[in-house]
Amino acid sequence: RHKEYYSALSEIVRTYLDGRFGVGAMEMSTDEIVEAIKEIDLPQKSVMDLVSVLRDADLVKFAKAIFEASENESAYSKIYYFVEETKPVEELEEEEVK
Repeated sequence: RHKEYYSALSEIVRTYLDGRFGVGAMEMSTDEIVEAIKEIDLPQKSVMDLVSVLRDADLVKFAKAIFEASENESAYSKIYYFVEETKPVEELEEEEVK
């Protein structure tokens, strides 16, 4: 089920990249995504974590790699925090500020 897990993580983050940044990640290879996100102002750690998970997903999907449970959880956390750190910040309405 490793392949299913990493495929789902990859699909989630690719869908997010498309919706949030307009990067057509669903049709791109990992290398193409890496090139596309270089044009976006993102925290370096977030980019490194994203690339790490996408490359691990490629290893699982194409090279049949199997990671330990802790590494699987780490991959989930990296994607979760990537989204949290890069999602649009909602501005407070003037009424809430007063």
